[in-house]
Amino acid sequence: METLSWRPRIVAETVTPDIRVPPDIRERMTDRRRDTAGPSRSPSSDASTLVGRDAEMAVVRDVLATACAGFRSTVLVEGEAGIGKSRLVEEALSEMERGGSLVVRGWAREPERDRPFGAIGDALGLRPDSRDPERAALARLLHGDPDAPTAGSLSSQAPELRFRLVEGIVDLVERLAGAAPVALLLEDLHWADDATLLVVEQLARRLKGLPVVVLATLRPAPRGRALDRLVGILLATGATRLEVGGLDPPSATDLVAGLVGAVPGPGLRAQIERAGGNPLYLGELVEALVEEGGMAVTGETADVRAATLPTSLGETVVRRLRFLDDEALDVLSAASVLGTAFSLDDLAVMLDTPATRLLSALREPLRARLVAESGERLAFRHDLVRDALYADLPLTGRRALHLQAARLLAGAGRRPVDVARHFVLGAAQGDAEAIDWLSRAARDAAARSPEVAAQLLQAAVRLAGPDHPRRDVLEAELAAALVWSGSTLDGEARLRAILDRAHAPEIDVPVRLALAQALFHDGRGQAAVEEVERTMELPALEPLQRGRLLAEAALGRLWSGALDQARVHAGNALTAGHLAEDDAAVCSALAVQSWLRQAEGDTSGAIAIAERAVEVAESSRTREASRRPPQLLLGLLLIEGDQLDEAGKAFDAARRIGEDLGTVWDLPAFHWALGLSHFVAGDYDDALAEVEAGLDVSEEVGTRLQMVWAQAIEAHIRIQRDDLHAATAALEAGERELARAGPQAKTDWLLWARALLAEAQGDTEGAHAILRMVWDAYTALGVVSERRALGPDLVRLSLLRGARSEAEAVAGAVQEAAEMIATPGARGAALRCRGLASGDAGLLLDAVRAYRESPRRMELGHACEDAGVALARAGRRDQA
Repeated sequence: METLSWRPRIVAETVTPDIRVPPDIRERMTDRRRDTAGPSRSPSSDASTLVGRDAEMAVVRDVLATACAGFRSTVLVEGEAGIGKSRLVEEALSEMERGGSLVVRGWAREPERDRPFGAIGDALGLRPDSRDPERAALARLLHGDPDAPTAGSLSSQAPELRFRLVEGIVDLVERLAGAAPVALLLEDLHWADDATLLVVEQLARRLKGLPVVVLATLRPAPRGRALDRLVGILLATGATRLEVGGLDPPSATDLVAGLVGAVPGPGLRAQIERAGGNPLYLGELVEALVEEGGMAVTGETADVRAATLPTSLGETVVRRLRFLDDEALDVLSAASVLGTAFSLDDLAVMLDTPATRLLSALREPLRARLVAESGERLAFRHDLVRDALYADLPLTGRRALHLQAARLLAGAGRRPVDVARHFVLGAAQGDAEAIDWLSRAARDAAARSPEVAAQLLQAAVRLAGPDHPRRDVLEAELAAALVWSGSTLDGEARLRAILDRAHAPEIDVPVRLALAQALFHDGRGQAAVEEVERTMELPALEPLQRGRLLAEAALGRLWSGALDQARVHAGNALTAGHLAEDDAAVCSALAVQSWLRQAEGDTSGAIAIAERAVEVAESSRTREASRRPPQLLLGLLLIEGDQLDEAGKAFDAARRIGEDLGTVWDLPAFHWALGLSHFVAGDYDDALAEVEAGLDVSEEVGTRLQMVWAQAIEAHIRIQRDDLHAATAALEAGERELARAGPQAKTDWLLWARALLAEAQGDTEGAHAILRMVWDAYTALGVVSERRALGPDLVRLSLLRGARSEAEAVAGAVQEAAEMIATPGARGAALRCRGLASGDAGLLLDAVRAYRESPRRMELGHACEDAGVALARAGRRDQA
């Protein structure tokens, strides 16, 4: 193996006799290096005094006290690498441990981002040999049969297994919290796998009344979409966010004084300022000075000589490595190209060197704990070390190594996505081999992670340049990936740009189909239909394309309120999908048909059709049918059927599929669906949290489908709480969205809320006029399902106007709908309407009894109020 000649060598400087470095300082630095080495270090091994963090400690202690008092808490401790996040939380957790609480710790690591449940499994000790039967059972479920070829990998297993593991882990934490307060620390959450993030979300949602605190440390970057989403959810559910900045100058000086045992002089203080208050950088700087003999202690003062000072922190770190021989340094420099953690096999392939020789070269770095074992890989002790070595390579050297790594790893059969990463960093524009690998890797990733596919295709487009023969195809694939990965508006803009210029004819239909999908995701159903109709006029459509286009037309028509046309398109899409054996078109057609059946009042029939769609998606040979998971629609229909628990399971299944596929366009819809479920159940705080989380995520991913419905739900809750100002703001936001996007399904909820707001403001006539307009519009369309929701309020408002005959007619229509819908909630609504219209307290009591058989606590409360008023009027005050 040749020495990497482009890396500059560092020449040791002579230490002059007047520099005195006391032995105790060297010993203190040696202890520090031992205490901070490797990812396997003991988290509480550093016994030095915590400096300059009194305010942050007070925040963490308050949250821990809340948890110990029996209330679930979450703390996100955020800051740059080395800023002292771990030191801070460990100081607080050690106090909690001394008080008898259980503290468990897990570390997320960059090379293990594809290891499902990695950090949470380590924290909870999920090992097959665990003496705890529950932990051992979860470990066996996670790792599978140790003799099986896929043991230890969950990535290819069914979503149902992930669900069982999440449920089991949450149950385990709940059991542990029954014995003592539990603190779960997850370090470096920015590297955590998606399954670990899902567990954190479920712990935050479900363990509200238990003494559990989840503490997570994370950096501002890198921040993937899944982590951003989780942070938004945690903050919406009451998590504490603690941003840890650099130490102020006096505290930084105190920290260094404690390290060297003397007061820093002016030269040393000048170097302290360069570290930006970062405790790790301060320690590295001092350690380098001590090891190089660059520090003099005179009396009670420690200072440095300018001649020995490196010009940057990176040089400080690299200078510390000069004790290694050239071969060891060259191997570490090459390893830095592979990342913070690296496989010895990959390094051997990249350098075309036997693993035995590499192990020999790495023996001293391992002994010095510059690198350490991390699972089946080796990892640099800290990103700072890797980054310094990587930055020390000239740019041309880095690119050459990345290109060499790409070609040799490709030849060794590594995953396309792993090969592609090095091509991105090493290839020059026009490199056909690199473009081909990036395209292949994107296709491999598209079904599982559109976001990764989009990143790879962006790199391919950059390398291709404007004149590459496959430029149009690459850009079309990129735009489609952006639509599904949560960059809807960017995807739409790119698709329109392709259509506006001369382009390859073979991409015309795929581009227009992707554009229709983007418009639908953005809530512009009518615009999506118009795009589909233009595309359907093109000659020589393939059968699969025809089915997909008809399915998009059916969805767009349904969403824009053209129900009859949606019915026709759905039937045609179903036929075309079956002929083309395209499960995606079949699923979309069934989804539209189920929603139409629900509108007709046949809830059980609608659920049955949605379940057929789920069966088609789950048995499909491809994953495309699940990119719009039919389980989400099934959950909404189950809410209509008063089956909230089953709806929750359907939403969980849909979310797991989305996580497995890496699609994020539907994340807002998940939040809003959960918000609807909580709203129906009368859990207004949780409903608002989900609605607001969905609105936040919507801004991020560019998906506005169902936004008007979500803002209507918020308005209803605000009106119930007599917060009319906030209700008005929510309604105005919904009306602006309606004006932007065009006709929307569930617009009636917005108008319903507008009517209730008018009533609350004393405008009974205006309220009645709005609600009557909605009622008549749905009657004309043949929509039966909304009578249950709108009927009671329309009966009330009719009676307030003295229109009893109108009230009785509405009550009769709701009774007819209830007989078709056949749920306890619908029966309760019918009895309530009849009781209000007739003033019959007995019917209103029957309504209360019917509602008690349903999960609709909000409507139960209104029915109880109505019954109480009627009983009081009848002189039955004891029953009222």
